[in-house]
Amino acid sequence: MTRPNQPPLKPPFDDPGNRPPSQRFEDVVARLFSACGFAVKREVPFPSGQARYRTDLVVQVRGVSSAIEIKAPRSRTPNLKDLERAAIMVANAREQLNADHAVLIISLRRETIEAHEAIFKDITLLCLDDLFSAALEHDLAILNELVDITRELNSGLADFDRRTDISPAPPPLRIDALRTKPAPRHASPPPPETQGHRLAEELLEITPGRSTKPQKLSSGRAAAVSWRLYEIIAEECFQYLFGTDLTNWQRQDHVGGKDKRFDALAKVSGDDVFSRSLIEDFRTRYVLFEFKNYGVKLKPNVLHVTEKYLFPTAMRSTAIILSPLGFHPDSREAARGAMRDAGKLILDVTSDDLATMLRAKDEGNAAGARFEPLLDAFLLDLGR
Repeated sequence: MTRPNQPPLKPPFDDPGNRPPSQRFEDVVARLFSACGFAVKREVPFPSGQARYRTDLVVQVRGVSSAIEIKAPRSRTPNLKDLERAAIMVANAREQLNADHAVLIISLRRETIEAHEAIFKDITLLCLDDLFSAALEHDLAILNELVDITRELNSGLADFDRRTDISPAPPPLRIDALRTKPAPRHASPPPPETQGHRLAEELLEITPGRSTKPQKLSSGRAAAVSWRLYEIIAEECFQYLFGTDLTNWQRQDHVGGKDKRFDALAKVSGDDVFSRSLIEDFRTRYVLFEFKNYGVKLKPNVLHVTEKYLFPTAMRSTAIILSPLGFHPDSREAARGAMRDAGKLILDVTSDDLATMLRAKDEGNAAGARFEPLLDAFLLDLGR
């Protein structure tokens, strides 16, 4: 699910061939349902009152409709909390859109999540096994695309030579189950998660700049000067966003002297592609965060200060800098220089970027999948 009229995270992927595998996975699933004889609608918004949400697909055949959410986790082991959020969201989509079925499609083999299927009660769970079975029966070209996308997802986890097993797990759950109406339901689903939306609203309400006058937010949070309020809320945002992928948070400590202080530091603990890239490719176990509530784009001097806090030999070579307006073009060049010359990774995240990620988190989307395009764009833009 995505929020209507929400601008995409930079960079945009105008060429379908350059889109992330998770987005192409959604495209292929939509085509598979069409090949199976279903009428398919994409990005269907909830009715008024809940219009902040959309469901990925609504499919219909012979008067039976299904609301569908599609997730492509970028880890070997699924984040159960994210999957639970996604299950609650698609159950609400069924209620809001008056659909017969609520379907969650996951790009994992059923064997990886079968021990946790209790969290998917009252919804239909379709896994790779089921998609392979349907594609094998209806469209071999789609089957080949599913295999290619699965291989690409695996390659991000260093499984470059891993053979993609297309044999269905016995017995495969047939998509044909969505052609008939289900048994009556007796309970309404719990409401969708809203913590990310609340944090996003607070973050965007803060006035940029270093005013000394306390600011009171409409949420009722205790008033504070805007720059301090920005630091407090930003840390809460990242803790919610990354969950167990970043742990052991430390806030505002001194590094190598009382005049040198970072805003927050966290340990990389996840097994998703983004976490593994930080650990294996950038030799970092700790990520440093800086929260700069400036009313202008960040100049290179801000990055030079942050760079002093990074020590690749101590496995702390990565920083994420959050600000309302992002980096000045000269600062982007400074970040590229830090990467080329010292192997220090400094990522630029704006308040709008973070707000988009927080809303997506409420819908069961992992933070790492959102940071991958930012990392890819930075590395692809790196020159001499």
